[in-house]
Amino acid sequence: MRNQTDSAGKRTSLESRIAAYVATAAGLAAASEAKAVIVANNTVQPFGINGSLNIDFNTDGQTDFQIDHDRVVLPGNVNVDFLQLDKTRFNDD
Repeated sequence: MRNQTDSAGKRTSLESRIAAYVATAAGLAAASEAKAVIVANNTVQPFGINGSLNIDFNTDGQTDFQIDHDRVVLPGNVNVDFLQLDKTRFNDD
């Protein structure tokens, strides 16, 4: 475990720094207003490599988000797969 020195010259452990970051984030989150809605859909919608899936949360016929499954071939013929989430509507709350 690596220790660092704080502004007062005291050594701080990684755990204490992480605890301080978490406490700060929790305080910031508690100070701001949050809105949440649970949306559920049990329909299985498979999509393959280099494919995408459109998501319409509020069923208004407009795609709200899109999930892309992409594959990149790196040097040495190494395949790297990743998912990307794109927000397609920017004027909605």
